[in-house]
Amino acid sequence: ILLRVIEMVCTKCGKSIEKGRKYCGFCGAEVSENESTSSKRHTILLAVISVIAVLFITLVVIIMCVDLFSNHNSYTTVIEKELDAIQEIDANEYMEILPKEYINYTLETNKNYNKYDDMVLDCEDKLWQENRSNKKKYGTDFKIVYEVQSEVLYKDDKDLSELTEKYNNKYDSTAKIEGAAKATVITEVKAADAVGNSTISEMCFIKIDGTWYLDIDNITNLLAE
Repeated sequence: ILLRVIEMVCTKCGKSIEKGRKYCGFCGAEVSENESTSSKRHTILLAVISVIAVLFITLVVIIMCVDLFSNHNSYTTVIEKELDAIQEIDANEYMEILPKEYINYTLETNKNYNKYDDMVLDCEDKLWQENRSNKKKYGTDFKIVYEVQSEVLYKDDKDLSELTEKYNNKYDSTAKIEGAAKATVITEVKAADAVGNSTISEMCFIKIDGTWYLDIDNITNLLAE
């Protein structure tokens, strides 16, 4: 196809002339330099179309990447990690969704925790109990799914500054809240031999240093007061 596009065109009969030939094979007219004009136009047109196609494909890829990045850089990643931690009884994964300010504050104020590992073990015990409860109801082959029913996103600088102040006063920290969200989340246990009951819960989330965390004390709710 490309070879045919770059062929010259006879200005007398309009037929294609293979590159390098001195005479038209159809009408016998001599090929002049001017007759390569049509070929050049076809080549330029092909180049323009190719550039547009490449730009379009690049734009589509960028949009897909942005969408993928947005989905994996939103508060929903916190929900997914929490449910996965329950499913797999993974205390370390659950601890990842807790902001370090909350963890430090809890270690300082909770006398049951002498060190970080104590907090992890306590978390693992709670996850194990919830997992065992699900297994008793639905069997070992179950999956927890979720759906965000409604959400409120906080992006206004005034709201985030207010939340940052309340957050730092609570945990005696110097963190900066970059984003916040409240969501009504429906979770349901799916199993082969049973239908799980849906649970509706209100959850709060905050974003610090580019990472979303669970606002476990629901400080975000104070913005409405």
